[in-house]
Amino acid sequence: MGASAFYFLGSQLLGTSQSIPRWEDWQVHHKNVAHFCPQCGEVWARIMDSRLAGWFAQTTLCSKHGGGSFISTWRNTFEELPPEVLAYELHLLITRHETANSSPATAA
Repeated sequence: MGASAFYFLGSQLLGTSQSIPRWEDWQVHHKNVAHFCPQCGEVWARIMDSRLAGWFAQTTLCSKHGGGSFISTWRNTFEELPPEVLAYELHLLITRHETANSSPATAA
């Protein structure tokens, strides 16, 4: 059986992929990743590779503090992400767009 990647939002499993995440950053290449918000201290997401042990704490803002994305800015492909993660990312972008367009600063 091949390796799998598990994507968690908080403690809830969001999606699973048979493709393994591609780590471009050498620091996280051989560890699972826990997304840690530097403002509130919440571990808001985790990505587990079934082949790996150990964790790397990635400092990434949660959705309450302007972040919340599994997708790093350096990424140029999303083919290994499960559909549930892509749907979450789309919802996050739509919510940010709606919030930005309904703020008092843009309504004037």
